[in-house]
Amino acid sequence: MLVRGDTVFVRFLAQNDDGNSFEVQTPTRPEERIRTGGGLTIGYKLPVNQKLLFSVAETLAQENHLQPEKKVDRFQNNCISMFSITIDHGKTIQDEVNEEWVTRFFELFDAHEISTNIVEPSMVDIYSDLCVEDGEDVYLSDGMYMRPNGTTYER
Repeated sequence: MLVRGDTVFVRFLAQNDDGNSFEVQTPTRPEERIRTGGGLTIGYKLPVNQKLLFSVAETLAQENHLQPEKKVDRFQNNCISMFSITIDHGKTIQDEVNEEWVTRFFELFDAHEISTNIVEPSMVDIYSDLCVEDGEDVYLSDGMYMRPNGTTYER
């Protein structure tokens, strides 16, 4: 996965049992979870602006002379398939997806989205109304929390 902060922007889906062929696409669901050392599980959310994410994926694929494809996953969630890659034995996805591609992805995304975390002032006002101690996250409901800047996340 290509992540920034707690947000996943791109998925690399294995296309065969050998684990050397991957489809590079936008994520479809926020349940992306990975297990890290010590058994810790990290969850990632989707970008708020899915329309922008799809536009960036299509643009980046076209800039690299590839044909992006609109797809639907088994849960009927839309995504953009940018391209497929095959990794030589002994190499990793990081070896095949170069830093320039990642940098360009975020240049395109950030050029249209001032920040993925900007929240209307009214959300900050809501936080102020709900918080008991300034600076502490506020529990909302069903595992949802609000940060002092008004953004929400799931724990």
